[in-house]
Amino acid sequence: MYKLGQIQYDLVHNSKREIQLGKKLSRPLFVYIAYAELMCANACDAKGDHEQAKEHLRGSADLSWVKESDPDTLHWIKKFQHWAKINTYVNRLMSGDISVLPDYVKHMAGEQHIFNELLNVIEAANQYNLDVDHILQQFEPQITAHQESSSVDKHSQQFLRQQSARFSYKLAKYSLNKGRYSYGFKCLLNALEKSATINNVLLTSNCSGLFDRFKAHAAPETLDQYEKLSQEVWKRNDKKDSFNLNSN
Repeated sequence: MYKLGQIQYDLVHNSKREIQLGKKLSRPLFVYIAYAELMCANACDAKGDHEQAKEHLRGSADLSWVKESDPDTLHWIKKFQHWAKINTYVNRLMSGDISVLPDYVKHMAGEQHIFNELLNVIEAANQYNLDVDHILQQFEPQITAHQESSSVDKHSQQFLRQQSARFSYKLAKYSLNKGRYSYGFKCLLNALEKSATINNVLLTSNCSGLFDRFKAHAAPETLDQYEKLSQEVWKRNDKKDSFNLNSN
C-alpha cells in the first residue's frame, strides 16, 4: 500500500500532464501512505523490532511533504500526528522505557476506550516486572464495565471477547507472579473458559501452561475447577474434530 500510494501521489502531483485517479477515494491520497507507515510500525513492535517501528512512526507523523492544505487534509494530518504520539508511548513502553508510563496513563484517562492501552500496560508489567497496581485500581470501573459488556453486533462482540480473554490471561500472569494465587487462579480460569468459548487455541494452550507453572500453589477446589473446565474444553474440541462416514 505504501509503495502504490507513493507512486500514485507522485503521478498526481509531479506529472507534466494532469492525472485523474480511476475512481474517487474515500480519503485523501496521502492518508493511505501514512496509514501504511503506521501499520508497519505496529507490525515491527509486535515482532519486537522497536527501533524499526520508531522509523515508521516518524514517517507516519512527518507529513510536511503533503502538498494539499484543505480542511480535510489538515484534519487527517492532525489525526496521524495524534496516533503517532500515542504509538510512540507504546513503542517506548514495550522497549523498556518505563519513564513514559505516567504520560501514557495521563493519555488513557482522557480516552473513552482504553482497553488496548490497559493490555499494553499489563503486558509491560509482566515483561519488565513492574508494579502497576495503582493503574489497575484507577481504571477498575472501566475494566469491570468492559468485562461485562455485550454488543448486538456479532463482530464487535467477538472482538470484545478476544480482548477480555487476553486481559484475563495477562492479569492472571501478573497476579500469580506477585503471589496473589487466589485471585490469579480466578482470572486464569476465567481466561481459559473465555478462550475456549471463542476457540482461541493458542490462548487456551497458554492458560494451561500458566496453570501448570503455578499448580503447586493451587487450592484443592481450584484444582477441581481446573480439571472440570479442562474436560469441558477437551470434549468441546473433540466433538469438533469428529466426523461421520457417509455410506452412500
